[in-house]
Amino acid sequence: MPACRYPTSQPTRAAILDVMAEEIPDHEFSFLDVVPDARLAFEQIVQSHSFSEQISLFNAHFTPRLERKASSVTAFIIHAMRQQRGNIRIDQLEALTGYTCRTIQRQFRQDTGLSPKAFSRILRCQSALTSIHAQGDISFSDLAFNLGFSDQSHFLREFKKFVSTTPCDYQHRIAHDALFHRLRYH
Repeated sequence: MPACRYPTSQPTRAAILDVMAEEIPDHEFSFLDVVPDARLAFEQIVQSHSFSEQISLFNAHFTPRLERKASSVTAFIIHAMRQQRGNIRIDQLEALTGYTCRTIQRQFRQDTGLSPKAFSRILRCQSALTSIHAQGDISFSDLAFNLGFSDQSHFLREFKKFVSTTPCDYQHRIAHDALFHRLRYH
């Protein structure tokens, strides 16, 4: 009979936050209240001048905590998801880890408070934001395709759900802010 591997099933704290992962959904927390030493990181992020620099600072400060406190399975899954910019299916995660869909979902939710699908959706949206900032005038249909959305309307709905505005409006706001910044400092 083949050996079975099961990740730990001990209750874990949300990887970055100082609260239990199961307490996070449907609750509001002040990030500074539940994340030790976050204030210094946020001061550095606010003082940076570009979006990509802000993302890099956030990742440099908080990603090691996430990988350190999550189970090895969850850390591996997060790494795989980040490599694919959130465009990865649960059956691919099963093949990569050797765990069943149910085990992956249970462990991931226990460690992060989110389902793997919800986490992937967030990563895809973050990837869209990064692409819009990096490329400026980008085709949203190409972006939707590159991020694995079934069609552009699906991408637009997801983006609006997470960012509370359309990609086009967001792109215009970035251009306006960049122009305002240049006028203000030159």
